Formats: sequence, structure tokens, C-alpha cells
Amino acid sequence: MFVFTMHKRGLKKAAVVVGCAALLALSAAAVSHFAFGEAAPTALLGGSEKIELDSTSDMATYLSGLGVEVDLSSAKVDKVKIPKKWDASFEAFNEVIIQGGLDLSKYKNKTVEKWDFVSPNKSTADQTVSAILLVYKEQLIGAYLIGRPSGGVQPLVAPQPDASSSSSAAQTAATAEQATSLTPEQLAQVSAAGEAAGLTEEQIAAAAAAIESAARQPGALPSE
Repeated sequence: MFVFTMHKRGLKKAAVVVGCAALLALSAAAVSHFAFGEAAPTALLGGSEKIELDSTSDMATYLSGLGVEVDLSSAKVDKVKIPKKWDASFEAFNEVIIQGGLDLSKYKNKTVEKWDFVSPNKSTADQTVSAILLVYKEQLIGAYLIGRPSGGVQPLVAPQPDASSSSSAAQTAATAEQATSLTPEQLAQVSAAGEAAGLTEEQIAAAAAAIESAARQPGALPSE
């Protein structure tokens, strides 16, 4: 029997134990679920997941995650209507929204909330930059940055990591991949336990994949 102990922030969170008793409890559905994993979380912007914002505090937290600090005392809200028919200028504006991972095309002729927050860390001596959030029924549908007095509009996107951090992350991931692969001896133990529990070859393979997948989660440290 061997155990993969999961650690996060220095604390033990869970253990995946392989043995006859554990494998006997696995159903085909459960094995399939853990072997192939759950859907990866969507990005802050650019995914299909709905982003709900029901308070200015939520909005400030959301913007902070995108590297935009805001002054809550500057918050202003207006009601604006998304045009039913778009001209070239509004099409160009929506392209800016799309660059941030959102799209206003589904909200034509809808009246939405337009939240305006001054962003001190994006502003300069001669340009005050505000973060604008367009919200419909407490759901974020559009976001952008606007400079004043220039009126220039920029997409609101998550900051990109620099090349050095990307390289480091890739190296860490490769190391983790090697560290969490089952050894031939461990695979033999899984196979023996699975056969004793009456599992099929496919279920045994899925169980082994599930163990490796669990051990690769952030903070997981494999141990025998």
C-alpha cells in the first residue's frame, strides 16, 4: 500500500490511499470522474463562466485580480442602453470588449448599469484612468479602461506573466510531472489490488491515472 499526501500552504489536506478496500469502493462512474478530472476553471476574463457582481466591494475585488486598484469613493453608476443597431464606431468599441473576453452582442437594446471607478495605479499626472464595468442583472457583460481627458479606451485584461516567470512555471510543471508518475512497482500494486477487487483492466488503468492526477494538484507532494 502507498499513499500520496496532499499539502497546501504547509498543511496536509487529503490522502489518496491505494489498497483493496479503497479500490473495491470505486464505482465505474467515480473512476471515470477522477481519471479525466473536472473542467478547468475559466480565466477571470475570456471564459464562459458567468461573473456575478452584486456590490462595489465585489467589483473592487474583481478589478484587483486584474491588476487594477480602484478608489471606491469615486464610484459612479449610470443606466445606459446598448444600441439595437450598431454603427462602425460601436462595432469597434465592442471589439475592445471582446479583447477582454466579453461581448455585448447578446445585449442589444438592453438597459445596463455602467459602473465607473477611478484607478490610481493606472492614472498618470496628465491622465486619469477609470475602470468601467457594464453589469446586467448583477452579471458582468463588459469591461474596459478609459483615459480622461483623452477619451482613449483600452481592453481590461489580466496582466501577462513575464518570460522568466513563464519559463520557471514550465520547468516546475515538468518536474512535478516526473515526480508524480507511478513507478512500475506502484503500478503493480494497483493492478494486484484491482484484480483482487474484481475491477476490469480499464477501471484499474483509470484508478492509476486518478492517483497521478490527484498528486499533480498544486501543493501535492507524493510519498510512499
